[in-house]
Amino acid sequence: GRSIRLRTGRILLEAWEGGDSYCYVSDDDGENWRESQRVQPAGGKSFEPACVELKNGDVLMLLRTGLGGQFKSISRDGGETWSDPVATPLIGTAAPVSISRVPTSGDLLAIWNRNPGAGKRNPLVAGISSDEGETWTPVRAVEDAADDAWAYPAVTWVGSDAYLTYFNYKGGLSLQLKILPEGWFY
Repeated sequence: GRSIRLRTGRILLEAWEGGDSYCYVSDDDGENWRESQRVQPAGGKSFEPACVELKNGDVLMLLRTGLGGQFKSISRDGGETWSDPVATPLIGTAAPVSISRVPTSGDLLAIWNRNPGAGKRNPLVAGISSDEGETWTPVRAVEDAADDAWAYPAVTWVGSDAYLTYFNYKGGLSLQLKILPEGWFY
């Protein structure tokens, strides 16, 4: 699983089980853990959530679904409880998303597979949100080839460069690293 540390010091470890998405919560640097409320979109299951703290202190959780794209749920109490999941503009196949905050602008960056109804995880795209996840633009292809697929993106920021890792499926699974300057996403 992935985890984030909130400004309060709380750690949220993203988790899923049986179609529910939730977090394990720790307020003592990981010594003790408890489960948050579990959520699931109406009409389908969710998997592999990705969380980011919003500027106002709320937590945004994006949910992988088979319902045509990423759904979102908001926690206003540090990840203890979550709103009912709703669809986002991040349309695509049932594949996981990466969400992070661009260091200099403070905008959100999402990397996901934008290919609703497709059988392959192609293309892998990036989108920027300057309104805390309400809208996403521009959408740029990180990878796109008719005979290939990519998934499981993760971003680590080093200065103003995004170190983007993801699986490549052509010729067997392999881990790819692409280093992109912050400006590329804009």
